[in-house]
Amino acid sequence: QPLRRYGDHFAVFATALVFGLAHGTVSGFVFAFFVGLVLGYAVFLSESLWPAILIHFLNNLYASGITEIGNISANAAILISNIIVYAGLVLGTGAVVILVLTRSLRFSQGKARQLVNGKRFKGFFLSVPMLISVAVFLFFIAIVNIK
Repeated sequence: QPLRRYGDHFAVFATALVFGLAHGTVSGFVFAFFVGLVLGYAVFLSESLWPAILIHFLNNLYASGITEIGNISANAAILISNIIVYAGLVLGTGAVVILVLTRSLRFSQGKARQLVNGKRFKGFFLSVPMLISVAVFLFFIAIVNIK
């Protein structure tokens, strides 16, 4: 919520960026960044963290479940994974269509501080929490690469 003072677009983008970086790999970053955008938008629409927590939990449950099923039967894992992915695509597309038709798919620029993009990004990336996060991230990368 503290980032919302810089605007909703910036808050969702910056949070998604950190969420992606927290996943530790380049391939993990790309997927997690886009998931972070969805989660951020869910928080924005609902004014609550709970939808994002639920979506994240379900995603992790799906990934863990498919891995475990794959240990038993690769064919079953592929079939179940495909069913879930296609159902998600259909439901997600339907949700986006509904949001667009009801004009609920938008951000407000309400109470955002009027900062130019350079100052907004500088304030975010040079903030103490961000610097600590980057330091921890780099530390974990170093540990993984030392092994």
